[in-house]
Amino acid sequence: MTESIGSPSPRRAALQRAWAFFLWVAFPIHAWAIYFYLINADRYAGRSNWEAVGLGGYILLIALIESLLVTGFFLLLGLLLPRRWPPKQRQAARIGVFGVTALWLVLGQVTLLRFRQRPGVTAAFFAPINQPSVLPLLLFLLVLVVSIALPIWAAGKPGLQRVLNGLVERVSLLSWLYLALDVAGLVVVIIRNL
Repeated sequence: MTESIGSPSPRRAALQRAWAFFLWVAFPIHAWAIYFYLINADRYAGRSNWEAVGLGGYILLIALIESLLVTGFFLLLGLLLPRRWPPKQRQAARIGVFGVTALWLVLGQVTLLRFRQRPGVTAAFFAPINQPSVLPLLLFLLVLVVSIALPIWAAGKPGLQRVLNGLVERVSLLSWLYLALDVAGLVVVIIRNL
């Protein structure tokens, strides 16, 4: 089987798609980890600078491990997609489902962070959970299923594939910066443990 010049082999193309997906996954995980590091800076401001740098190194290392695990999980989950779909459609579905999942998780954490500062509001927010009514839970489940099924359904649209691939290309530039910070964090962790 001959390949045209400039077109990668199917295996290489699959690795490129997996790498692009990893960079897509690494972006929100690292951005969120760095955000938490910075908003909690007052907790370790009284310590030495070396301890603050060490904590940052550990946080980045954990974000890297989490990115690898989440990427592996979603790549395995992608095996459930129909084999007849072209690779670009499968990639768009993975990108969309992870994007929606990340948005749901960020929304949940922002909600909890906001309520953490007002304990009375937190109790009032979670009080309906103790109610025997299943309707709110079913409504939430419906919204969750639709929000995850929508990217899978829309992944076949060429326009959406172009938009998602463009978004991944832009985000991957920042992810490279985060990976460079991961290497620096790994060096800090190794030096601290010598």
